[in-house]
Parts: sequence; C-alpha cells; structure tokens
Amino acid sequence: MKGLQYSTSHEIEEAKRIMFEADDTTRATFFSSIAALLSLVVMLVVSLLGIQESWTCELDSDSAGHAHICPELEKSFSCGRSIAGPIKSEVLLAIGNQVEASAFIVCPWEHAISELRVCFIFVSLMSVLCGLLAIKKENRRYAELHCYSACFFAGLLFIAAFFDYLSVSDSQLDNESYCNNRNEFPVGADVKEGSMVCTFTLYNFTTILGFVSALLMSLSAFMVSSWKSTLTEENF
Repeated sequence: MKGLQYSTSHEIEEAKRIMFEADDTTRATFFSSIAALLSLVVMLVVSLLGIQESWTCELDSDSAGHAHICPELEKSFSCGRSIAGPIKSEVLLAIGNQVEASAFIVCPWEHAISELRVCFIFVSLMSVLCGLLAIKKENRRYAELHCYSACFFAGLLFIAAFFDYLSVSDSQLDNESYCNNRNEFPVGADVKEGSMVCTFTLYNFTTILGFVSALLMSLSAFMVSSWKSTLTEENF
C-alpha cells in the first residue's frame, strides 16, 4: 500500500513539474495529450452507456381487464422487430377514459459497432499514455511510437464516428413513422390516443465525441512530433 501511495504521489509531482516548470512547448504538448485522454475516457463511458437494451412498461391501474396491454405493447414495439436502434423512446397511451400506460424502450447500437468502437478507444488510450510517458521520460522512441500510432488510431476513430453517424441517421429514418405518430397503436380498440417520444441525444453525443477524439488524437500526434524535434540524441 505504501508503495502504491508513493507511486501515485510521484506521478502527481511529475505532472505538476511538467505543468508549472517545463518550457512552453512541453507544457502545450502535455495538455494536448491530456485533452485527448479525457475525451477518450468520456467517450468510453458514453459508449458503455449505449450498449444496454431495456424495455419497461407501467400501468396506472391493476385491473385484470388491462393486463394484456403491456404484453401487446412489447409485441408491437420491440427492438429489432419494429424499432431500429440506436434509440431511446417512450410510448404513452390513454386507454378508455381512465387507464394510462407507458413503455420506456431503449434499443442500443448494433453489437459489432459498439465492440469495434470500444476496441478503438482502448488502443487509442494506450497510444496517448505512450505519448504522456514520452513527455515524462523525454524519450524519443516513445514519442515516435505515439506519433505513428495516434495518426492511425485517429483515422480509425474518425471512421467509427462516421459509421455511428450513419447508424443514427438510419435509425431516425426507420423510426420516423413511429416517432411522428403516424402509425396506429395495435394494443386494443379502446386506445383513445397515443404518442411515441423518441430521443437520440446519447447516440448523437457519442458520434460527436468520436469526431472530437479523432481530432484531438491528431493534434496530440502533431504536438508530440513538434516537441520531439527539441530532444537531443541522448533522449533515445
């Protein structure tokens, strides 16, 4: 435990030294890598939040005569069968004059898209950590490794973000009739009125983070490459 505390304290002191005592080029390079690191961490968290599928239904009445509503809703509005992900939606129904029903539906990204994105994020994180290690140790080889890998992974992140954009656009198009309430709600003849509220905020944010992370990775590679030219031959 003492060794871990010492290691953590040492890393904090090193970061403080770079932030407050290093030259302007080193400091700017350090902050560009930190920005890329934070963007990737946020993107990882948001990506993990978007892989969970859920379906919940609530009735404001326990009457046995309305027990069929939730099963019928699940049959009519389910991920893959009638609703295309990624999407978060809420179905609101007024049954007769007294009962109201609601279903909250979360259809995630396709598994292949999510898995590839998470893999790209992890390898990008390793590249950024390599860049930070290069700055800490003033090591040219680590800097070169970061520059080459960061450019490559930035391209992968950009491609993943582009396909995320296409996936969200397709979902908005495929679910347009439901989200704009142009479809009937096949739950029963006693449905008085209904609506479906759709949101794509989480998935659009993930897409934006993908493009931002790709840009910050490219910036980090450029900054580390410029900083590397200030090192001497002894820093191999």
